[in-house]
Amino acid sequence: PRSASDAASAGGISAISAALYPASTDYYYFVTDINGKFYYATDFADHQKNVAYAASVLPASSAS
Repeated sequence: PRSASDAASAGGISAISAALYPASTDYYYFVTDINGKFYYATDFADHQKNVAYAASVLPASSAS
């Protein structure tokens, strides 16, 4: 599997454009759970809550 650094170094026009012209939002923090779901927060206190929640999420069962 490719690592996140591989994807970042691969670049591409959309990645370069996103870096040069980032979206304007109030979200400064994010975390993902084990299933890859993102949780966003506007302040550090909410981010800490999201981190705790994301750490408690169980892996999704596989459909195989």
